[in-house]
Amino acid sequence: MAIRYAFGVVLGLVTTFVLFMIMQSVIKSDRNPFTDAFDGKIVDIVRLDEDQEIEVKKRKPPKPPPPDEPPPDMPKPDFDNSAVSTGVDIGAVDVNVDLLEFYRKLIAIRTNHPALLHGSYRTVLADDKREMLVFERVEGKQRIWVVLNNSGSSQELALEGREQWVDLLGGGEHAGSIAIPPKWGAILMAKTSP
Repeated sequence: MAIRYAFGVVLGLVTTFVLFMIMQSVIKSDRNPFTDAFDGKIVDIVRLDEDQEIEVKKRKPPKPPPPDEPPPDMPKPDFDNSAVSTGVDIGAVDVNVDLLEFYRKLIAIRTNHPALLHGSYRTVLADDKREMLVFERVEGKQRIWVVLNNSGSSQELALEGREQWVDLLGGGEHAGSIAIPPKWGAILMAKTSP
């Protein structure tokens, strides 16, 4: 196996050296020995301008002959309706109105604040020990913090600077710090925002 590799390497080196010598002689002589000895005609390639259109034959397959008779009707499935329940009475389902209103409020907050729709994102706090996550969304002059407390106890969050923050979710204004109840959150907008 080693002899094959050695033979391949030697053959490759010899071939490379021969090609190198041929290239050197062509460069030094400033002529091409391959085309100088050729007396035939060289075919020029003609390019079409981009404005020219190429005519192409449009071939359509012949239309098939019409069928002798129309295809048979498909059999209709026979459903056994006796096994199907009579359905669910939507009016009988209890709706959690408080949860529905909460979702509507969250949707309205997101819809009415461009920072929440398409603002830049920055993580402010990710604390596994306290089970808290705070991220910021900014769009233009609007700056909003979303605060989430996943712990079983109330958590205190120090707010940046001396700005006033409006709680869009729970209402009220905060400065300096805010207490977030367990398994709850807050959506705070800096009051300097429009």
